[in-house]
Amino acid sequence: RLVATLGALRAGDAGPRRAEEDAETRERLRALGYVADVAAPPRERYTESDDPKRLVHLDRLMEETLARHREGDVEGALATAREVVRQRPDMTAALLQVALLERKAGRLAPAVEALERAIAVNPGDVSVAVLLGSYLGEAGRAREAAHLLEPYAAREDPPLDVLTARAIALARLGRSREAKAAFERARAADPGNPATLVQLATVHLAAGESDAARARLEEALRLDPRVALAHHQLGLLALARGERREAESRFRQALALDPSSADTLLNLGRLLAATGRPAEARPLLEGFLKLAPAEIYGREVLSVRAWLTSTRGA
Repeated sequence: RLVATLGALRAGDAGPRRAEEDAETRERLRALGYVADVAAPPRERYTESDDPKRLVHLDRLMEETLARHREGDVEGALATAREVVRQRPDMTAALLQVALLERKAGRLAPAVEALERAIAVNPGDVSVAVLLGSYLGEAGRAREAAHLLEPYAAREDPPLDVLTARAIALARLGRSREAKAAFERARAADPGNPATLVQLATVHLAAGESDAARARLEEALRLDPRVALAHHQLGLLALARGERREAESRFRQALALDPSSADTLLNLGRLLAATGRPAEARPLLEGFLKLAPAEIYGREVLSVRAWLTSTRGA
């Protein structure tokens, strides 16, 4: 009877399926050492410093970097990664760790510098190019990001990440028509990817096309109702319409799916504060301060700190 039951279970098993992941998830996996990309080009000449026996201690330092990162010790992990780079300036894995950790600490300038060094070592590493483009955009250097990613996007079969990263850069430059076309190209390459629809919705929002944005976000959630950013964006649209209850519901759904989203913590906290619920808003806004890099959220950080100070004891 057990054999018959097992046979029925096997017959109904469709086998493993590839799970869709967004750019943020890939960056988290890469930060923890689980994602690799194009290998560095082979050296024309090897020296004594390339002897594997001399590189064992660097491997141990990299393991220590990853372990500290997993434990949440960002500054400790960064110090170890910097030491690896000091000893081996062309080690792209260490440069990537430095960039990810600097970004996590809210320091975009050194993060960009580390990635620029990494891409100089291995220009064929698409993963590093995409990350560099993303960080350049965050640093207000969208023109450089678009220029950097253009040759990668012009390849015969460019990765989806390249198409979306370049589309985001174009959107930041206000070139919404080109950005939409780039996103549509990315969508055609992977029609079942909800992340592309969410990013396309962001372009519509920037262009003031709220109805088109809402349609894209709802389509994304039909593909996958667990996309936190889609719920968050729909919350912002509801807030703009004055529908506070709907906005709160969307923000709460987004936060349940992604508790580490600084934007959702900020927007839900502000909404609760504005509706006379400071006791509920306080832990959310305190959580925002713990997660939000001051270099990126400078104005919001000052505003939240001022609110928390003014309502202390209330």
